[in-house]
Amino acid sequence: MAESMLHEPPDAADLLATARAVLVGTLLPELPEALRFPALMVANAMAIAGRAAAADPEAEAALTEGLRALLDAADGDAETLMRRFARAIRAGAYDPDMPGRAAASAWLVALARHRAALSNPKALRDAGG
Repeated sequence: MAESMLHEPPDAADLLATARAVLVGTLLPELPEALRFPALMVANAMAIAGRAAAADPEAEAALTEGLRALLDAADGDAETLMRRFARAIRAGAYDPDMPGRAAASAWLVALARHRAALSNPKALRDAGG
């Protein structure tokens, strides 16, 4: 079925936020105590998925480009580059006193901040990040 120009496509982040609000605000208070923790886990997963859906694709692209530069790789998707980076770490390419160690450490910090912003932004804020 062709998408009508009269209707806006649903925004995943907004849909997840709305569903999460209903879960937490309406359904959770009505659930028996034994089901509250699992429902809170679902609500947390929905919040993470919503942040991921709303994430700036340029931030992830910048991380991929940073990894590409670190590895001196002309191309490769993020998954392939991450495997290559892991192999380089295991091979000692970023051991102490190696020339690329500072750049690799900075990239890993940037990756950790990006992931924490999606999974637990409060912890990132509390840590001063």
